[in-house]
Amino acid sequence: MKLSRYIAVVLSKKSIGAPWVKKELDVAMNREIASGEVVVLPLLYEECELPEFLKGKLYADFSTPEEYEAVLGKLLRRLRIS
Repeated sequence: MKLSRYIAVVLSKKSIGAPWVKKELDVAMNREIASGEVVVLPLLYEECELPEFLKGKLYADFSTPEEYEAVLGKLLRRLRIS
């Protein structure tokens, strides 16, 4: 994780309750705060209650299959990949 520019977190009903996801998010958010740069990229896989500390962040909403390509394109442009 230390060498990664971004850390994508897939948010679902199951993942937000998983202890290892919480731990990795904690590490990534601390790095984001310390560096002042965006590190955490929340990817919403299905509708779920977002953790409080992610509610103010922008996230890519992949929960609607019909919007997948548009959301992916927007994410890639934001990352300057496409």
